[in-house]
Parts: sequence; C-alpha cells; structure tokens
Amino acid sequence: MRPTAPFGIAGTTPRLQRGITLVEALLSFVVLAFGMLGIAGLHTDLRAHADLARQRTDAARIAGAEMERLRAYSLLAPSGTARSYAEIVTASASIPDSAGAPTRYTVERRVAPIAGEQAASVAVAVGWSDRRGDAQRAVLTSVIARSDPVLAAALPTAAGSAPARGALGRSSRIPLLAKDLGDGRSAFKPATVGSVAFVQDNRSGLITARCTEVAATLTTAALTTTVLTTCEPTTGYLLSGTVHFAGTASPADPANASA
Repeated sequence: MRPTAPFGIAGTTPRLQRGITLVEALLSFVVLAFGMLGIAGLHTDLRAHADLARQRTDAARIAGAEMERLRAYSLLAPSGTARSYAEIVTASASIPDSAGAPTRYTVERRVAPIAGEQAASVAVAVGWSDRRGDAQRAVLTSVIARSDPVLAAALPTAAGSAPARGALGRSSRIPLLAKDLGDGRSAFKPATVGSVAFVQDNRSGLITARCTEVAATLTTAALTTTVLTTCEPTTGYLLSGTVHFAGTASPADPANASA
C-alpha cells in the first residue's frame, strides 16, 4: 500500500505548505501597516479639528467682546478719554491667540450708517489661519443705535409705537394714584386741595382734557365723570423733575420763582 500524502492531498509536500503560510503572514503585516497609517492620519485629523474648534470659540469670544466694547460708549461726541459713539468707525487690528499658541487673529470692523445716521450697522470679522494653513473667518453682525447714554433710564416704547404699560394695565405715564374713570381714561388732581384735574388716555398716557371748578374737598380717588363737567380739550404729557430757583435771595425762595 502507498503512503498517504500529508493533509490528504496527493502530491503535496510539507515544504509547499510552509511557503503558503509565510505568504499569508506577509499579507497580514501589509494590511496591518495600512491600518496603522489610517489610524495615524485619523489622529492628525482629530487634532486639527480640535484646534479648529478652539480657534472658532476664541474668534466668537473676540468678536463678541469687540461688539460689546463698541456698545459701551458713554458720550455721543468725542470728549477726553471717554468712549464715544463717534469712535464706532471702520478699523482693523491684530491680536495674539489667548492660549499662547502661534495663532494670530485679525479683527476687521466695518461700520455703515443707517436710519439717517441714527444707528450704525456693524460687522466684526475675525480671521486666522488654521493648523493646515487654510484661511478661516468668523463674522458677527449687529446694529448699534445712536442713543445718548443720559437717556438710558428713559421708559422704552413697545412694538407698534405703543407706550410701555405700567401699573394697573395703564400707560406708565399715568400717575399710580390716578382714578380710572372706567371709559378708557383716568383723572387726577395735581394738588390735593386744588380745583384743577387732568384727564389722561389709559393707553397712551396723553393728557386729553384739563378740568376746572372741581370741588377742593374732592380727592383724586373721588373723581368721576359726573364731577368733571367743566373741561377744555388739551394735549400734552406730564413732566416730572426738580425745579431749581435762581435769584439773589439766600436761600432761594420757591414762592418767588420768577426772580
């Protein structure tokens, strides 16, 4: 009987089997090498994207800080070292990366007057080059109104030119203690024992009438449409503040304001 060849394959020798195993090992190493190269490239991409994300965050912070700096003006016209609205003009600058990296940012500010020069359209663009040398850019736009800071505490006007509502759903221009007449109007007496009362529109706060011959004994809370009979139409707004008296008397005499 003839001996059987290894692995049951006729004519196959052990030396041939060892050669096939070596080729398979070499192919495995080649595949592994390509895989390692891919992982190395992926690691480089991850680092590049991480740097780009940080740089974009810094660019957005820089643009926001520049926009807020422009808004923080205290005067309309230049005066000394105080920031003014007049300084909101087109300009550019270069600043280093906040993290100490070699990245440098260029800040470009473009300003265009709008609304009859009562406001400015501002665009702050921050540019830089990323790790790969590609140019990157982040832009923040806004509108800055030319409003005198001394009026910052003035009551705002709501959308649709409707005055801001105050207490009791009425205009904030109406005194809190004014009597609601129930017909969309309110009335009040500027002097407790006086004979004059003013009538105001609840929505706009506009004075619509000045009523006289009101009994001095009536308080603002007792005013009704029945007692407000002698009224003349008028238009105006209430003013409030401090009256300063001038004259030679010391101290000044409020009773002689015309002095």
